[in-house]
Amino acid sequence: MPSWFVDPFQPDDVAENSSGAWTVTLIVYVAMNVFVGPAVEELYFRGYLLPRMSQLGRWAPIVNSVLFSLYHFWSPWGLLSRIVGVTPFAYAVWWKRNVYLGMAVHILLNVMSTTLLIATVAGKLG
Repeated sequence: MPSWFVDPFQPDDVAENSSGAWTVTLIVYVAMNVFVGPAVEELYFRGYLLPRMSQLGRWAPIVNSVLFSLYHFWSPWGLLSRIVGVTPFAYAVWWKRNVYLGMAVHILLNVMSTTLLIATVAGKLG
């Protein structure tokens, strides 16, 4: 696989772009990766798809987590960790029948990874 696919963010290249460009990029990134993406994914995978998998019984949240992980095909190296990380809150959503619980957890996880990215960029710019 090409290096830009395996590791699209190169911290050493941050200074090649202006802080204004990074500010706009990070604002859009936060909006999409922290709020829009998780909300849409949770509405589909846990809000729409999971209830329609009821014939699988207790296996439904696991199968749902596997499908969710496969959907993230651009990062195949995270397949197993994503399944392990998503399955507990997929079960919680299934048990409580509350997609907002999944959204909250998903947003929190994305906040943590996005915070690391922002800290890295800020450290390279400053």
